[in-house]
Amino acid sequence: MRNERFAAHFAFVVSNSTLKRDYRNNKPELDRVDSITNSILTNKDLKVSDVSIDGYASPEGYEKANLDLSKNRAQALVNYLVDKFKMPVGMFHVQGHGEDWDGLLKLVNNSEMEWKNDVLTIINNYSGQARKEKLVSMHEGLPYRFLLLNFYPLLRRTEYTLKYSVKDFNLEEAKAYMATKPHLLSLNEMYMVANSYPEGSEERNAAFRTAATIYPNEPVSMANLAALKISEGSVDNAVENLLKGAARLPQAVNSLGVLNAKKGNWAKAKELFMQVADMPEAQSNMKELEKMLESIGER
Repeated sequence: MRNERFAAHFAFVVSNSTLKRDYRNNKPELDRVDSITNSILTNKDLKVSDVSIDGYASPEGYEKANLDLSKNRAQALVNYLVDKFKMPVGMFHVQGHGEDWDGLLKLVNNSEMEWKNDVLTIINNYSGQARKEKLVSMHEGLPYRFLLLNFYPLLRRTEYTLKYSVKDFNLEEAKAYMATKPHLLSLNEMYMVANSYPEGSEERNAAFRTAATIYPNEPVSMANLAALKISEGSVDNAVENLLKGAARLPQAVNSLGVLNAKKGNWAKAKELFMQVADMPEAQSNMKELEKMLESIGER
């Protein structure tokens, strides 16, 4: 199963939830929705099972009205997709989230706007109508006008998540998708592709890197990427953090031992090799380490 989430910023007439293609920037946004949806629906290797639509509003006006507006505007996209692509109504799950204060907080926090700290203080310490009134009145309304012009339009959005299943791919199919749409492959399929190439080859290493990009939090992909970086001479903290994130895997512990040995932390390296002493690779690394220590009189 896969989930892909997209955001669409539609323009609506004030207090209205009718989605019009010819209104402001809606045509390119709807064209993008059409392209994404069509590419998934027409792919014979995919089967859509569920579509979640989430509506958000900017925080001017009244809270209850904005909650209703976010729901109705989310439903407008459902109506569009049902009409355009003949998708079953029962496939959709719609939720309106109302005013997106969390989104506003993030936008302000990441900006260099004037009076940034004053705006953050109000957002974090007030709620409800009082928060809005404070924002409108502070510094003669100048910060509020900036928010209204630059950030509020970004908060008025509809996010849609397409959930679909992907068929199992054979090696040749997986290789083709690895080059074009790697996010459709499972981690196992990516390693099937990687293992079809010779050890140390550019194609094999590229497959490991792609797997780590698509599945960055998977311990196996973290361990393999770290091992690849070590083989290329990297011994920095980023590599160590990758291995610590995958520390429940024996191969990650073995690689961490190699990393410590390369850094000269020989006692720590021996300790790590001993933790996974049943691994042939760890046994071999331990022997190499002991030979090296003996040669320099450190054993």
